[in-house]
Amino acid sequence: MYPRSAGGGELLNRLTQVIPDTKVSKGLTQLDKNCFQSYVYSMKFKLGTTAEEIKALTKLQGEDFVIGAYDLLTKKMGIPDEIKPPLIPKQQSATAPMAYMFNYNAIALNPDLSTLSQGMIFNGLRHELQHFRQNMDIFRHETLGEKVVDIHVNGLINTEKATVKHLLTNMSLDEMVQQGVIQTQEVYDAMVRYKKCLENNDIAAFDKEVEKLAPEFRQQVTAFRQKVIDFMGIIKTGTKEAEKAEHYLNDFQNTNYFDGGDKVDYAKYFASGIEQEALIAGERADFEFSGEGCMVKFSKDKFKAAMASKDAEVKKMLDDLERAEG
Repeated sequence: MYPRSAGGGELLNRLTQVIPDTKVSKGLTQLDKNCFQSYVYSMKFKLGTTAEEIKALTKLQGEDFVIGAYDLLTKKMGIPDEIKPPLIPKQQSATAPMAYMFNYNAIALNPDLSTLSQGMIFNGLRHELQHFRQNMDIFRHETLGEKVVDIHVNGLINTEKATVKHLLTNMSLDEMVQQGVIQTQEVYDAMVRYKKCLENNDIAAFDKEVEKLAPEFRQQVTAFRQKVIDFMGIIKTGTKEAEKAEHYLNDFQNTNYFDGGDKVDYAKYFASGIEQEALIAGERADFEFSGEGCMVKFSKDKFKAAMASKDAEVKKMLDDLERAEG
């Protein structure tokens, strides 16, 4: 998930106060310290883009820019075409125009990204691609990966149930055929069975019908996991890399960033390990895209500009963080 903005005057005042008795610099502020620490951590996410690559990219517009940015990022990250997540135009929330879909290994993004700058799009795509890398490390885990296949299959089954219910509530079978939702006789027959179960209010029978897809889903997920291992290698149990993958899975499964609706709870969001990592990766990409010479200065200026904004989402973020601190 990629929040569009953040800010506030009181927080800025606190962060720009000089840290007393520091041995690093007499004028060092907490903001200076935070930005420098982020810069050091961001080096592990360095893309190595060239000025020529960015210049060529900025000449593209609209959907061409999104595709070009995605291609450049996946190339720089060394992601093989065979496993990279597809981009799926799908309406997201206003505050998070992009999202990585864990079960489907896909990046969903608003069909219209015209309100975002090119830098924000580049940042956002890199952010979501970091979630992809996290998910791939989970798949690569020597023993955890087998469990993850089960998790993905169950997730796909639950999503299929919700999708079928939504379709049958809002469309007739004929409309599904006309709009290409149903493309084979096999799918049509299955939808007829689902429809009959729901009309009879027999949820148990409906669940049983959909769960017949489990072996097919399992075969697909297992084959994908093997492909990931073939391209990226396996992560041995007991290593630091394995421990990190275990933390990733815990975050993907147990962290809910929303406050009862489609509004992000920023206190939970910024506390998440997978999001902290993705935020830094996105910030590093944004810096390289900007062409600025110093990432610390770039991050400080960007933060101050965000803090000075009057966006409603900014106020919510500050309220969430203040509530968490209280």
